[in-house]
Amino acid sequence: AGTTINSSRLLTYSSRKRSIVNLYCSMGLFLSIAMSPDGAASPMQSYISAVALGAAFMWVSMKMGTRSRRRKALTSSTCCVATGEDELEINPMDIRRQAQIVQGGATDHALEVMVLPKPGFDLNATIFKPLEGMIARTIMQEKVGVEFFWSDATIAQVSRAYSAIPPAPEHSKELIRFMKDECNFKCEHADGSFLDHLQFCYEYGAVHYTEYSPRVLLLHSIMGVATNIFPMSTELVPKLKTMISPFEYAHIEAFPSVLRLLNHRAMLDELLACSPDKLDALQSLTFHRVIDNESLTMGAKDFWIHLNYQLIHLLDFLPVANWKQDLDDSLFQVFIPLHDLLKRSGRLGAKLDFDLCTALDEPNGKRTTLASAIKSVVPSRVKTAIAKNAIVKFSKKIGHSLDYTLTFAQ
Repeated sequence: AGTTINSSRLLTYSSRKRSIVNLYCSMGLFLSIAMSPDGAASPMQSYISAVALGAAFMWVSMKMGTRSRRRKALTSSTCCVATGEDELEINPMDIRRQAQIVQGGATDHALEVMVLPKPGFDLNATIFKPLEGMIARTIMQEKVGVEFFWSDATIAQVSRAYSAIPPAPEHSKELIRFMKDECNFKCEHADGSFLDHLQFCYEYGAVHYTEYSPRVLLLHSIMGVATNIFPMSTELVPKLKTMISPFEYAHIEAFPSVLRLLNHRAMLDELLACSPDKLDALQSLTFHRVIDNESLTMGAKDFWIHLNYQLIHLLDFLPVANWKQDLDDSLFQVFIPLHDLLKRSGRLGAKLDFDLCTALDEPNGKRTTLASAIKSVVPSRVKTAIAKNAIVKFSKKIGHSLDYTLTFAQ
């Protein structure tokens, strides 16, 4: 079920710590201006200097006067499920994912969870190892290098509701052997193993997108991950095709490409700018496959189905709590408009509830860290630019084109 401790001791937020962070960053900004040759640094220089100097102040303060407080936690079993020749090594579903499946959507859990840094977390042991740049890596470290401490009441309520949901269909033994023996899914993901992420997407689709195959979500990363990790080689494509339907394969091979196009924002922005009549006139999307840059075309009907698959996938990357403080999270900035596009155009086929108005105005249950301090002073536009540039760099490294064409009827 996850890691738990008594909520009454942890569900607090220290405004004093927040004030200290702001003070450090302000001091860094002041010194960055004062030390510039002409007394007036550029905005970008000021931001970078403020981050660096503020971090230095905070580090010295922690070393000189801050005592590390370790809280003991009662931890439930995290051993893997039974692993045989025809079974995947998947950990029990955590509370956050259970709650999303139970509720059929996303919830800001700020009053139910405490988010703390994960001791010993190594970003280089995850799919984000290839990520470049100090700011980009710091932002990602702050996002994924955490663990959740849930209130006892929430654990009991969510676990009980999740256990009442009928289990998702079992996986094909042939497909499992293929994934285990001929593909590489051993890299760590944002929260748990790569397979944990795939299983969550699969289960969510099986429960809340019943009209179409959930197996697309189980295999959505097999032909490429955003950070240029490829669990399967192109030589295995013919074998994969023998184990899945043509519909499933079409969505699986398109998934890494459409995800990059969404994260790069140009295609999403074009869709958002379309009138309802123009969206109705959409005929197809032409794009390039990530694994080998082959040109592919997807018809409008499949494209709208596919965007529902993408939305379910993005659900697993949303902040667990304090949404309004993380609105500039790069994947949150894709999820919100994509959900709005599908909902207002009447094309949200999956059950996926999301209401930003339910989020708290003030943060709660999250501890201030050096990484979070650095993240908080980086402007939103800079974070967005970093995320876009990362997509461009990753695609350029493998000769993948981000060019696309949305074709509309005249």
